[in-house]
Amino acid sequence: MRTQQACRRVIVAIAVAGLVAAQLAIMSGVAQSAVPDGISTVKVQKRELIVEVPFNGQDNKIALLPKQSPNGLPFIEVIDLNDHELRALDGCAFLDLNDVGCPLLDTTEFFVSVADGNDTVTNSVDLPGQIIAGPGNDTVLDGPGDQQVQLDQGDDMSRSSLTTSGRLGRRSAPRARRHGVAAGTAY
Repeated sequence: MRTQQACRRVIVAIAVAGLVAAQLAIMSGVAQSAVPDGISTVKVQKRELIVEVPFNGQDNKIALLPKQSPNGLPFIEVIDLNDHELRALDGCAFLDLNDVGCPLLDTTEFFVSVADGNDTVTNSVDLPGQIIAGPGNDTVLDGPGDQQVQLDQGDDMSRSSLTTSGRLGRRSAPRARRHGVAAGTAY
């Protein structure tokens, strides 16, 4: 009886160790593929469209566009107009080297983060969201939804109803320029 119990415990321990090892292998594979070196990624996670551009010194022109598939399903097209590669992850589909499509029906908000470089982000999707422009001379053109824009170092320009310049505070001018113009001044 004790021998059977000891054998069962060993078998259970081996099985649990195998499951844990398999789970860790899966998780490490996902973590490695989720952040490829030097390549921008696009994914839908917990109903949020996420576009992340790495710090690689490139000037990116990211556009979010509402589209409709041939069978009538709405989707969000994310494209880099400078032809830099975009990688489709979690819930999105590869359309072309610099073009990714993500479902719009279950997406309730978006997040775009562009790193260094002189980047342009244009949003035409009617969803609430957040756009973060990293260092560089960036231009952000937000869309019809309720978006927040955060600007960083550089001669940045934003056409947004709510713009934050680093930690300096909020701007409410429809066209706020971060460098050389007082906060809240429209031009």
